[in-house]
Amino acid sequence: MMLSVVAGHIANFPFGEVFYYYQVAGFFLLSGYFFHYDKYADRFSKFLKSRSKLICQYLIYSAIIISTHNLLTEFGLQPTNYIYYSPADYVTAFIRSITIPSEALAGAMWFIPVLILMQFVFYWLNRVVKENKLLIGSSVLILFFIGWWIVKSNAIANSPYINTHIPNAQYFVYLPFFYIGYVFKKFGFKSLSSINAMLPALIVIVLSYIVIRPTMYLYGSIDPYCFIFLSLISISLVIGISYHIKSNILVRFFTTIGENTVHILAMHFFFFKIATLLLTIVGLKQIDDLHRIDGPSNGSIIETITYLSFGIVFPLVLVSLVRKIRSKIFVNKYSPA
Repeated sequence: MMLSVVAGHIANFPFGEVFYYYQVAGFFLLSGYFFHYDKYADRFSKFLKSRSKLICQYLIYSAIIISTHNLLTEFGLQPTNYIYYSPADYVTAFIRSITIPSEALAGAMWFIPVLILMQFVFYWLNRVVKENKLLIGSSVLILFFIGWWIVKSNAIANSPYINTHIPNAQYFVYLPFFYIGYVFKKFGFKSLSSINAMLPALIVIVLSYIVIRPTMYLYGSIDPYCFIFLSLISISLVIGISYHIKSNILVRFFTTIGENTVHILAMHFFFFKIATLLLTIVGLKQIDDLHRIDGPSNGSIIETITYLSFGIVFPLVLVSLVRKIRSKIFVNKYSPA
């Protein structure tokens, strides 16, 4: 899933639009699948503690990126419309980042606060209705349409002030996928790997891509029913395909990527900059491309592979190095003299 997120942020990536069929909704569906409400049902403090690692990771990355705003602006690594921050701007940026990333370089991390807020909403929804399945399902649908209206409403979308100050309503829009993943916990996804499930899903996706070419990202011109239907069909196909991956190397590789989702979300835009700098040095890119946040590939194999490699591998390498250094410091500090 994360591999397609990074690939989707590379310009002119082959069939990159297809990734939007499933990558966002799939992230929340799998998050719901691994959500264990029963573990925290009796005490909210246990639930809050279980989210603390994810919250801390998001806040730390946000703080690092925000604190380097002026430095990155000085070196021409920010979008051209960015200005230098005053101390008050830094405070405002950090407050805004609580519900949605305030910096372009942190933009891909919007998944995290949306997921955290979604889990809070779902947790309390279960508590309030005492796990009544009918009430939960109907509430999820109602919240979905409320969120869809908030996100799609022109009065809201065209108002910079409201967009700056209202909480991120996308946790309502993606809540149905989280709920479906949670429900499927009891059944599993094995049935999606059969040819009877995968072939119809593939046909629907191919035909929809050829005939209507839907803009599956949330701010595209798509109706809510098509959005949910095509997202679920696409997710089912991707999950079905995953059951047929037998190579241990590939399984370990994809597992490692999944385990480091937050780190890749936080850092791949920055490493796109490093890739652009390298490609500029060898004469394949222009210095102005450093202002771009995505991977400004022209579609060539060299550029596409470079951006994909830097966006995935370098965050993993950096995280691995940090963990080794931290482990050595811990061992030296607590080892007997």
